Amino acid sequence: MREGIPAARSLARAAHGPGPVRRRYALLRRHGEETAVLVLFPLLPLFPLDGGEQDRAEGSVEVLPPGTRRLPWTGLPATVGIVELYGDIDGLEPGEPGEGGAAAGAVEGRPDDPSRPVVVPWTEGRPLWPLHGYDPVRPEDARDREYFTALLS
Repeated sequence: MREGIPAARSLARAAHGPGPVRRRYALLRRHGEETAVLVLFPLLPLFPLDGGEQDRAEGSVEVLPPGTRRLPWTGLPATVGIVELYGDIDGLEPGEPGEGGAAAGAVEGRPDDPSRPVVVPWTEGRPLWPLHGYDPVRPEDARDREYFTALLS
């Protein structure tokens, strides 16, 4: 009650927040878990949706699959596309990614850091509910490299 209700209210406010930040995404499933990860890339007019070798991820958001318990992956969006992020978008502007890191909460199992921006991704006209806050990708951090290596293996 003390954590769930405030978290739900925070997500509801974020989902209907003002003006979205648009990003390209690649959708990955976490092996052995019922979660998916949106890996976010800058939306640049010169890059196609599938990016290229020089394309660098800038953040990630773990999301719950939208399906039922029996078929959790039903209703997931395409594996690549455009997503609109609503919520604490001030922390998503280029050069201001905030603190944390994809691996910080995921690998060590720590609860959400309140300094992580709360964002709700919308794609195909509906929200994908996040499990945690937005995580900037930091390639220089060994924990981030381990996290994404595990996602891709």
